[in-house]
Amino acid sequence: MNKIKSKIINEIEKSKTEQIEFLQKLIQTRSVNPNLADPTKSSPYDPIELDIAKLIYNKLEEIGLHPKFKGISL
Repeated sequence: MNKIKSKIINEIEKSKTEQIEFLQKLIQTRSVNPNLADPTKSSPYDPIELDIAKLIYNKLEEIGLHPKFKGISL
């Protein structure tokens, strides 16, 4: 196995528990589209997935990125 591949695998293994916990939070967070009959009628400005978006936004900030939230304030 080459060095880069080995480093990537090691980094993934080091944060495996944290990744699983984050994915569990995403799955457990309520995210129901009220327009299930026709999801194309959902407005991009309706915060139907706001709790999920907040989790992802906060995780991106936590790892040092600078996410932007368009149209809705967190």
